[in-house]
Amino acid sequence: MSVLTAKILKKEADDSAPLRSMLFIYPLQLTKILLNTQQEY
Repeated sequence: MSVLTAKILKKEADDSAPLRSMLFIYPLQLTKILLNTQQEY
């Protein structure tokens, strides 16, 4: 039982990992873009 639960939890963690990294990277990219556009003006 606990092995199955661990497998399910691991799968959920693996599935949500890309989403978490996207949520982390996206604001960074957005900040970079904003800084670049401000430097151009």
